Amino acid sequence: VNFEYSQPNFLLNKNSINLDMNNINSVLEILRKYDLKNSPKKVINNDGSITFFYRRSEEEPKKNIRQIKKLIENPPSMKKYQNFIRKALTALTFNDIRIEILDLNNKDLSGQWLYNKKQILINKNTLLEGSQYFAYLLSHEMLHVSQSCKGGGFDSYPVLLGLKRNKSNKFYLKKLKKPVYKNLKKNEIQLEIEAYSNEKNINSSLKTFKYFCLKQK
Repeated sequence: VNFEYSQPNFLLNKNSINLDMNNINSVLEILRKYDLKNSPKKVINNDGSITFFYRRSEEEPKKNIRQIKKLIENPPSMKKYQNFIRKALTALTFNDIRIEILDLNNKDLSGQWLYNKKQILINKNTLLEGSQYFAYLLSHEMLHVSQSCKGGGFDSYPVLLGLKRNKSNKFYLKKLKKPVYKNLKKNEIQLEIEAYSNEKNINSSLKTFKYFCLKQK
């Protein structure tokens, strides 16, 4: 099937995507496409010189040529991130959490949990970052859902889960100073710090959701 006319490409061209059990595979395919596109590359120039390209996140230290070559020869597997995304999206949608991917017109806002609407909004541009980034983003929002569940239910005001908070991480403390967070209350800043501190432990995020949200059922 020509990718141009496939469902994943059709979804990517839409302004808004409502995630459900019928299009999870298509979203995963979009992420796999960008995993490949974002992977390190070696380019031989017309003059015979060689240029290496690789995509680096804000918090990731710069890599040297040897490290980039190693990544090209042995690209990291995205399987665990893809598996988490599938499990997380399935668990959330099964419990009537609406997930919408759309143009948020704010590059600083990757995702948002609207507890009073039982809805997660995800910036469409995050799909272009690939599986690992999307998994961490989904893990972050899932932790916010769990905070609501601890507060009383899916549609309750979030409270701290009691997870470890790293208050000295320069990367996310810098993010919390961006305009998108300027109107947050002190307790809401702490909720964000808790989510940022634990978002990369994706398996723990899934277990936390099951513990705080599914015990009610």
